[in-house]
This record gives sequence, structure tokens and C-alpha cells, in this order.
Amino acid sequence: MKIDFDVTAAIRSRHSVRTYDPDLAPDEATCRKIMAFDSDVGNPFGVEGVSISLIRGDRLSDLKLGTYGVIRGASAFLGLTVPDNDEALIAGAYQMEAAILYATSLGLGTVWLGGTLRRQAFAKAFGLADGLILPAISPIGYPAPRRLLERVMRSAARSDSRKPWEKMFFSCCAGVPLTQSDAGPFAEALGNTRLAPSSLNAQPWRLIKDGERFHFYAQYSDSLSAFDRKLKHIDMGIALCHFSLTLDQAGIYGDFCKCDALPPTPAGYHYITSWRLGSRGRDNSPA
Repeated sequence: MKIDFDVTAAIRSRHSVRTYDPDLAPDEATCRKIMAFDSDVGNPFGVEGVSISLIRGDRLSDLKLGTYGVIRGASAFLGLTVPDNDEALIAGAYQMEAAILYATSLGLGTVWLGGTLRRQAFAKAFGLADGLILPAISPIGYPAPRRLLERVMRSAARSDSRKPWEKMFFSCCAGVPLTQSDAGPFAEALGNTRLAPSSLNAQPWRLIKDGERFHFYAQYSDSLSAFDRKLKHIDMGIALCHFSLTLDQAGIYGDFCKCDALPPTPAGYHYITSWRLGSRGRDNSPA
């Protein structure tokens, strides 16, 4: 699809907003634009059952929605509903991050919330159907000045820090850093991937450039809990969105696929997907 906003500018200006102006809510026309964009962008993995919804106004007034004191002043929320499997979590996070970046381009603030929400109340608000889960939401609105709590949270989570390039991106195999010069026309997309938000700012994505393909891995311990693994897959979907949208806007087209032949990797690297240069139709068939 044609991306009609500056993706890199949105990625670089996006930050987690937890305090909103309660007197300045997104109007109906703005909400319609966000949902129309979401409908157009979808997800590039062919995963069905992924849905992004936006609730505001009357649908919120009668519900005691809580995020444990983290969010103040929000009068609208985006919600992600997906089937309960890894592929859907990745696809859903991709799709929701695309909507978040578009909302950022409109001057709105957002923040990914997974662990700090009262799921039963939000599930009711979003009309969660049987067989689906609500893994994440985001308030959406116009930012207000940060409270002390928000400043403390950002500092504790090191929200403005990112791992070095050479710890994330590799050439041919893990352990051989990919230089920015060797990344060539992909350097901007990798830089924007590096800036993706993640749970606890863990930044689990690792990429290996293999010719004209990039293999994506999530790095985490095999002993991680099932819930925390879900968060890692959400993180990966966000990172994939940054990578893909940046390339699409630059006119560098490709598709995501599953590769059978992969470079060796150390323990803790969990293969997610690969991106290959070219336009052969987006699918998950072996390549």
C-alpha cells in the first residue's frame, strides 16, 4: 500500500504518553481516518482474525476501566484482538503499531499496554469474542505535561536508551556485526527497527543479513514464562512493522516468508520470519 505519511519522522517522534489532556479528545473524523488507515494496511503475513478497534465516548463512560494509575486523562483507546497463537500476536502487533505510527503523524500520543490493564473490563468494552484474546491496548489522545510518576517510570525503564547497532544486526551469521555502510539502502530501515518500543525496553529482535534476505529472531531464555513469550512476540511484530513500513516508503519492496535454510545461531535465538527482496507475493511458504 502507499504510505502517505513520513514513517521515519513518526518513528523518531513517537514516545510513550501516559498523561493526556481530558478536554481535548480525538474527534470522530480523526478516529475514522485512523481506522480507515488500519483497514488499508492490514498485516503482511496473511494471518486472519486480527482486529484493531477504537472505543471512545459513550462506550467508556459506564465502564470502570483501569490501568493501575498509569494512565490519566485518556478518553479513547485502541485495542488489539487476535487468536491465541504466536503468528497472530506478531501480525496483530505489526498492524497495531502501523496504526500507532499513523496516529503519531496526526499529532496524537499513545503507549503500548499489556501487563498493566484490567483485562476483564477492557474485554467487555471491546466486545471480545470467544476464542480471541486482548493482548494489548493503547490510549490515544493529545499529550498533557508529564506527571512525576511518568518521568520516574521512563527513567526506571530506560525508555530513551537503545542497544548498540552492533548488538542487534549481523552479517551472514550471529556474532559478525553488520556495519551501517554494509547495510547500504537498508540502513534507515534497520535504524528505525532499533527504535521500536518493547516490553520493559528489552529490545529482543536480532537480524541477520543473508544476501538479499534478512532473518528475524527473538532473543530470550528458553525458561521464559508463557505470558512473557507472548510479550516477546508482540515486540517482534512492532519491530517488523518499523522495518517493513520504512522500506515500503523508500520503494524497496519485498515480502515476508519462512526460510528452511538458516545460518547457525547461538542458544536463545528463536526464529520468527525472514524478509526477502523482490515482489513475489507475500506468503509464508518455504523459501
